[in-house]
Amino acid sequence: MNTVEIDHKINNKKYVLLILKIIFLTNLPALVMLLSDFKSSIGWMAGSLASGVNFWFMAKQTFALMPKNSKANALKTSKIFMFRFLFLILWSVLVLLLLKAELMSYCLGLFSAQIAIVAHQIYHSFRYGKLKKYFRGNDE
Repeated sequence: MNTVEIDHKINNKKYVLLILKIIFLTNLPALVMLLSDFKSSIGWMAGSLASGVNFWFMAKQTFALMPKNSKANALKTSKIFMFRFLFLILWSVLVLLLLKAELMSYCLGLFSAQIAIVAHQIYHSFRYGKLKKYFRGNDE
């Protein structure tokens, strides 16, 4: 493995950890609102937890793919997909039946990984992309 591939793997792992950190940070407002709106807050937190776990499993699977063996990759990917799908179904049933979480906030929480990725891309566009002339922050 050459240094470019190693740097690429390190950058990908840092990106996954950054997205997981953003997902975790979205739970802080839900924790503050927990006493005033329990069902909605617990729905968001449970959905974002499931989203983070699902995102982590996908990333782990992607890092473990073997570049030269597509048949083994297809089998491994389909097994992990079924495991993730089963996890999401079981987790959803448990959260909605046992915790009585609000369905809409739970479903929105399931999108927290996608929301975190879009938020990071918007920030990155303003900070380093074509829109950097509009960035007024000093975060370095």
